[in-house]
Amino acid sequence: MDKERKVNKRKNVLKMLLSVLILIIIFLIIYEVSIWYDGNLDSSNPMSREEVVRLLEKGKEYGNYYYYPETKGFFSDNNKTEYYIKDNIEVIYLNSEIISWVDYNIRERIMILNGKTAVVATNINENLTNAVNQHGFDYSLIVGKEPYNYEYKYLGEKTQNGRKLIVVSVWNEEYKMLPTKFVIDKETGLIFERSDYVNIAFIPIKITFDRNIKLDAITDEDVKRPDLNNYELFGNK
Repeated sequence: MDKERKVNKRKNVLKMLLSVLILIIIFLIIYEVSIWYDGNLDSSNPMSREEVVRLLEKGKEYGNYYYYPETKGFFSDNNKTEYYIKDNIEVIYLNSEIISWVDYNIRERIMILNGKTAVVATNINENLTNAVNQHGFDYSLIVGKEPYNYEYKYLGEKTQNGRKLIVVSVWNEEYKMLPTKFVIDKETGLIFERSDYVNIAFIPIKITFDRNIKLDAITDEDVKRPDLNNYELFGNK
């Protein structure tokens, strides 16, 4: 009788372990599918790397939008950085406090430090024509295989919130790096989202940067030059 109980006990333990293993496998399959799924993509009209780069260059010049990059996933950031862009003027806020104002038309930059000090620089060298980014949101990985040595693949097009978006993937074959995906607005050329995939303990993790873009939402008041009367000034007034 005792022997039979022991046998039944072992069987029950094995059944429990098998059930747990099956649940883990099911969870991993669902997880794997969910992090790689990009929605229903139409890949019937592929775009080359060169065409996508031209689209991104168009987005770099887009003249009126707001965005704040929000990290989603295991590495979320509690800080909120907001960008106001209009007519080649860029204003940046960190947690609702202004930290930077740049007018690329007159090449003037104002940096606000600790809410008390303003550093003013004129004749700045930075300009949007040479930068490989859209007001701080980098797309250099797509630009060309050299010097970054990233492969390129067009994944397809989808419609989301009434806008046509394309999805492209880039990855480094030499170092066996997991891909980075970009979601790009087909009309404006603005990057709406970037997702990076990294292996942690042999498990792929997806880290998404959502730009939370609002198009044509910025007024002249939003990007006016800061009043520096209440700041300690350094540089050119």
